[in-house]
Amino acid sequence: MTDNFEKALVDAKKQLEGLVEQRADIDSRIHTVTQLIKQLAAHCGLDPDAALSPLIVYENRGLTSGIKAALKQSGKWKTAAEVRQALLEFGYNLSNYANCSAVINTTLNRMVDHDLVQKDAEQGTFKYRWKSAGEEIIKRGWTEIREKK
Repeated sequence: MTDNFEKALVDAKKQLEGLVEQRADIDSRIHTVTQLIKQLAAHCGLDPDAALSPLIVYENRGLTSGIKAALKQSGKWKTAAEVRQALLEFGYNLSNYANCSAVINTTLNRMVDHDLVQKDAEQGTFKYRWKSAGEEIIKRGWTEIREKK
């Protein structure tokens, strides 16, 4: 009987991982199409934010979300400067920050502390990479299961 539960647990874990990965892919595609709409609206002489106003509820346009999208999009290791460049390419206005590099670094380190992002020091330069959403949820789930035992 325990074997059936263990098999069901493994199957559910695989299913959840797949669903979370699909959601991450969809979130990435939503972000890409949103940026396309902004660019097309600007080329048409329209206010990009007005063009997105019906859809704005679907996108959290905060800096943390932008950093998350920048890391998820490439799946590669990026320095804070590369993340900043990606944010600018996405159309984020960083001029509101007195020291946007410090804000980006603080946000990246907070994401590392929350175990969402991996951090690596290569030749004295820190690089960051988004952890797989499926891996992260499964890891948290197993941690909760172990804590309950």
